[in-house]
Amino acid sequence: MDFMTTLMAVVFITSMSFCIYVSTLIIEERKKAFRDGTHDYYGNKIDDE
Repeated sequence: MDFMTTLMAVVFITSMSFCIYVSTLIIEERKKAFRDGTHDYYGNKIDDE
C-alpha cells in the first residue's frame, strides 16, 4: 500500500510539473508576441487597418 501511494504521488507531481512547464512556454510566447507588437495584451492579433 505504501508503494502505491508513493507511486501515485510521483506520477501526480510529475504530471503537474509538466503542466507548469507547458504553461510557462505559452506565457513566454504570448509575452514575445505582445512585445513585438503583433498581438494585444489578450493575445488577439492586431489588424493593420
